[in-house]
Amino acid sequence: MRDSSFPEYHVKTTEEKTVCHEAKVVHFDDLALMDPFVDPIETFLEEHSAGTTSFVKEVKPGFFALVVDKAHASYFREGAMLLVATSCYPKNGDTVIAKIRKTDALLLATYHREGDQISLIPLDGGAAVSWDCSQSKGYLLWIYPLLEAHMDLSADAEGGEENR
Repeated sequence: MRDSSFPEYHVKTTEEKTVCHEAKVVHFDDLALMDPFVDPIETFLEEHSAGTTSFVKEVKPGFFALVVDKAHASYFREGAMLLVATSCYPKNGDTVIAKIRKTDALLLATYHREGDQISLIPLDGGAAVSWDCSQSKGYLLWIYPLLEAHMDLSADAEGGEENR
């Protein structure tokens, strides 16, 4: 007998095929070198691409896939592919990748803005980074929203046991 407290799920079927969009893959170490004021993003991607991967979301010019490495695997597993949208601005609640100008550190965080006050809440549970953007212009070198993530959740996935 079926437990009525659990919802019943139905899978919709359709004749349409899922269209996949290719994005160039960049590693964290290479992304740390990126300065869009020195080289256009397309040039950077040509020089630092480590192959391609597919996403369901449309991949526009300048978008790329960031592969999560062991040092940044906390919220996302090592090997996860994150679709980075360099031509988009983050909105409140977006997950972002940002590069802090003073330290050159890369930060995976949740973005929040209220007026001129911007806060980045690190996904790894670290201390929030906040500043008044009207007073501290140029605090970040760049910030981009993440639009899609792909990761293997199986126990035998690379880094699987370590990230539980």
